[in-house]
Amino acid sequence: MSASSHPADERTPDDTMIGVIAELAAELWVVKRRLGKLETELAERGLSLDLDGEAAPSTPDEVAARDDFVARVFGPLLATSTTPDER
Repeated sequence: MSASSHPADERTPDDTMIGVIAELAAELWVVKRRLGKLETELAERGLSLDLDGEAAPSTPDEVAARDDFVARVFGPLLATSTTPDER
């Protein structure tokens, strides 16, 4: 049976992983697009960003936004009832 013919409640771990990868790819594309527009706008104004360091969330709102992102992206894995031991 192909992955596309599985009913939603019978998804395999591989189907779930593909869903996670697709969600991450979609998120990455949005971020890359928005960052590119921001960098272009700043460059036109004679400004630049120092993007060398990765900033950890520092406010409760940033922590909540990060947690919501993680829950949305990895939610399909958490919803999968099959563990590697059950295969």
